Amino acid sequence: MLKKRRRKRASGAASSLILAALMLSACSENTDSPTENTAFEANSSQPSQTGLQKNKPDQEIQSPSRLPEAEQDRIADDFEALLKQGGTLKEAFDSLGQYTGKMSGERMSTMLLAFEDAQMEALGPLTDRYYEGNRQEMLNQVIEEGDTLEELIGKVQDDSLKTLLTETREGKFVLDWTEGMFSPAPDYTALAAFGSQAGDDTAAYLELMAQETVQPTSRDAGLTITWEELLNRSLALEKLTTKYPDFKWTEELKPKLDYYKRTLMYGLDNTPLFGFETSVMEPEARQAYEAALAEGDVEASPLLQNLRAFMDEATKEEYKLNESLEELRSKLTSADS
Repeated sequence: MLKKRRRKRASGAASSLILAALMLSACSENTDSPTENTAFEANSSQPSQTGLQKNKPDQEIQSPSRLPEAEQDRIADDFEALLKQGGTLKEAFDSLGQYTGKMSGERMSTMLLAFEDAQMEALGPLTDRYYEGNRQEMLNQVIEEGDTLEELIGKVQDDSLKTLLTETREGKFVLDWTEGMFSPAPDYTALAAFGSQAGDDTAAYLELMAQETVQPTSRDAGLTITWEELLNRSLALEKLTTKYPDFKWTEELKPKLDYYKRTLMYGLDNTPLFGFETSVMEPEARQAYEAALAEGDVEASPLLQNLRAFMDEATKEEYKLNESLEELRSKLTSADS
């Protein structure tokens, strides 16, 4: 759970000087822009455009346009200072595009994760503003399924709410809707657009988070993705936490992996793995699990090993939930498994 934290804001002059320094460095070099960030807003019907990260060589190749290391260090420091000393998220994000191809993967990772930190710090106060006055009611009156933030801004008549929605969009947030209530959430597709410029660990992390932005795993106690996609996300997260144990968020991601594992074997209240009336495993889940076990590297994945044990037992029981299968899945999803 995110904690609400407030940070001191420096004077506008201080943040402006830092921003000017960042932009000046960019202008002194080739300033070709990166591919435009095509982040999608909440409830968009369009598929993810972050895609799978392109394979990168194990050893980073020095680009002819790469800045000297000392200059990269200064830019990264200025970027973090801009975020800490009162620069807006919009200013910081806009400056990222100036350095495509000019920064090492490590330094770009540092900048992207610093931006994420700033978003997290801003999230609490931003969320509070959505619950002021009758803003929730005003949003419910105008929103339609599939609306983007841009469309909502055009529909809303209240100036203060229009300003809030604009700040949300410019800060690279989306508007999340759960049980009729609206709140902002980081738009990870915006950061994932820079994944090819970052280190492999950061790129993999941002890609996973972008998938959640485009299509959350669950909503209102039910799955919003297929069983196959749930398994794919689970395996990708397992790979991330295993391959990059020293990554910044690895420990914090492990509870999410536990949640995925449990959901694979139990489902959710409104999307159970075994039917309420029949107690039989959902056919789509069975098909997805069996395909993954047939095609995947089971020996390299503890998650697949547990799934194989679960499916072996399910096969014996003709995929019908009974006491034996219930005991096994409880064991496999326990903290010690």
